[in-house]
Amino acid sequence: QGNLEMINPQGVQVLGYEQAEELVGQSFLELVAVEDRPIAIAQYEAVVQNNRSVRCQFTQVRRDGTRFPAETSASLVRDDAGEPTGIVTITRDVTEWKRAERELRENEAQLRTWLREKEVLLKEIHHRVKNNMQVISSLLSLAATGVHDTESQQVFQESQNRIRSMGLIHEKLYQSRDLAHVDLCDYIESLTSYLFRSYSTQSANISLELHVKEVYLNIDTAVPCGLILNELVSNALKHAFPQQRAGRVCVEFDMDDERRCRLEVSDNGVGLPEGALSGGNTLGLRLVDTLVGQLEGEMSVDSSLGARFVITFTAQ
Repeated sequence: QGNLEMINPQGVQVLGYEQAEELVGQSFLELVAVEDRPIAIAQYEAVVQNNRSVRCQFTQVRRDGTRFPAETSASLVRDDAGEPTGIVTITRDVTEWKRAERELRENEAQLRTWLREKEVLLKEIHHRVKNNMQVISSLLSLAATGVHDTESQQVFQESQNRIRSMGLIHEKLYQSRDLAHVDLCDYIESLTSYLFRSYSTQSANISLELHVKEVYLNIDTAVPCGLILNELVSNALKHAFPQQRAGRVCVEFDMDDERRCRLEVSDNGVGLPEGALSGGNTLGLRLVDTLVGQLEGEMSVDSSLGARFVITFTAQ
């Protein structure tokens, strides 16, 4: 019938009564907040109909009218003949648990807000760095208009390309959801496309092959990789195919499960000149050697069939 037959001393105390006799005989629903009584009724009906323990939460009411959240587990009680004689409940005051849960939700909301603010700030930083590099590139382009000898113009163009390779990293990070890692496949496609446009006169008869796996690198690794790629592809476009000779430039990049990376840039051009890798090498190749050291990597060069550079390193 839903009337209380027995309640332990702790239950009496929690509900604000002095003696169990004050509670025995009254409906258990009198101890449940009016708006939550359908929940309590459904719990008890489920226990009787399904013959299994049922757990639920509802608000209970003390003698003085104050309320507290309770978690209740109800089970069917049977006599020696197996007939149901009542329902026993174990009820816990979960006020502190609810408070901790509420604080956790609030802290999570504050953390999400903080993270969104940091993401916006990082995006703004990447955007500004990219814009500042674009300004530097534009200044170099403006300065180059007053230079008429080919060698000096080439120096300006090479400097612009190096700045562009770094600025493109920040551009990709600004556009990405992941503000810490660069999608190297997308980056390599963009950078090589830019270099082919930059050297459009030399690259008219040169095709590009890309074999790049989906790899994500942090900015500290991606920047030197981009500069290395810039130097090697630029060198191939400038020197590997003289007199509008047709040819091919190939870029490969992959990373194994141990984050060991392999970058290969090759062409089927005229190959490297005598002494290109010795003490008389160019600024570009000296820069490549320095950047490989910065990555704590290794580089091998083969000039038997065109030029082939293979750089290996471990990504951080």
